[in-house]
Amino acid sequence: MNVDTITGAFTRTLDVLFLNNPVRTAIGVVIGVVLWGFSRAFSTMIEESTGLDLLQVPWIAWLALGVLGVSLKGSPVKTRLPEDIEILFDLLEEAEKAGISKFEQRQHFRRILEKYTDNVALNQKRQKELE
Repeated sequence: MNVDTITGAFTRTLDVLFLNNPVRTAIGVVIGVVLWGFSRAFSTMIEESTGLDLLQVPWIAWLALGVLGVSLKGSPVKTRLPEDIEILFDLLEEAEKAGISKFEQRQHFRRILEKYTDNVALNQKRQKELE
């Protein structure tokens, strides 16, 4: 692997973390700082009981651990959709119980998400034009 490939992958990873999930990333940074603080505060106690020297772990590793931990799929931190989209999703789930097929339900979910992402992209484009 050459350096360009590695830096390109690293840049794409950072884009995914910061642009696609800014709330999760911010929460992950806060959790990383808290973990770093706890590692400093309780390092002697942890070292005596487990033999691990947490003072040797750099602060950036704690931040990375926090961000990656929150960004994982099974993370308890959920990114919420706008309330009107949530209401539409709830209505579609109720419609399924009333007899709408799974196929139709998926089509409606896709249409809603497509319109939402188109609106987000359009708003971002307008914002850039205004700047």
